[in-house]
Amino acid sequence: MELEIQREDALAATNLSPNEFRLVYRMLFEGEAPAAGVVWTHGLQTGASDFFAISLATPLVAGQTRQVTSAFQGGGWGPLTPPGAAAVALRIDTIWATAAEGEARVIQARPLVLEVDVGLVLSSGDSLILTGTDSFRYDRGTCPDARE
Repeated sequence: MELEIQREDALAATNLSPNEFRLVYRMLFEGEAPAAGVVWTHGLQTGASDFFAISLATPLVAGQTRQVTSAFQGGGWGPLTPPGAAAVALRIDTIWATAAEGEARVIQARPLVLEVDVGLVLSSGDSLILTGTDSFRYDRGTCPDARE
């Protein structure tokens, strides 16, 4: 089974505390590393509560490939200290990814664009390949004072 992602999510100050928002903004949009790592979550179009999340050590540099070596149960947005290895979470209904192996390649660092290709083992016993592009945008009109 394969699940293709073509996600562009907006980072908003409402996702995080003001300090966490500034840190995540700097990591995802400015290519900086004010924290050791970052995690973010995207909803999936498969169901209202379905999502995937990815955590990576920072800084992230264009052309760099990060090996994804594990799965975790959770999600959210924010800085990570310590980040650990690159990891992916995936939840579809009540099914979670229990193991992951693959890579996330940094296409662009400012703002961050990743090409993801990760094989997952699910708690149902099935396998799934998660592939596609993961990118971000920031709508200054939605939260104009968020970076100050």
